[in-house]
Amino acid sequence: MGSLDKKFKIGIVAGEQSGDQLGASLIQKIKEIEPSVEFVGVGGPQMTKEGLNSFFDMEKISVMGIVEPLKNLKEILSLRKGLKEYLINQQIDLFIGIDSPDFNLSISKYLKKRSIKSIQYVGPSIWAWRQGRIKTIEKSVMKF
Repeated sequence: MGSLDKKFKIGIVAGEQSGDQLGASLIQKIKEIEPSVEFVGVGGPQMTKEGLNSFFDMEKISVMGIVEPLKNLKEILSLRKGLKEYLINQQIDLFIGIDSPDFNLSISKYLKKRSIKSIQYVGPSIWAWRQGRIKTIEKSVMKF
């Protein structure tokens, strides 16, 4: 990667504190292997400290339960739409979603349709009442 004119650019999104910790560690490890990789997307203070250029503050999408997401739905959908456009304009080579599957899988699916590879670093739970989620995952991320 280091000899290429265009730097490899990774879009990465974490939507909660634990994802920020995982993302910061992942960014650090990738930079140990290839220091020139650029990171853009959404994260918290730990990911930003490791070099992420965050499009907006992770706290805006860090909502829990049923009521809080519903109260903030319009803003969250607007942020997700803007983030999709931002990632395309940034010409990312790879997208990594960390946690927040309801937010990230939509982005993965959007990017996959534009031939951008996508992985989910922390796979979502598939509970008895969310069995249909497996189809969404299959349509959204890379298969190995």
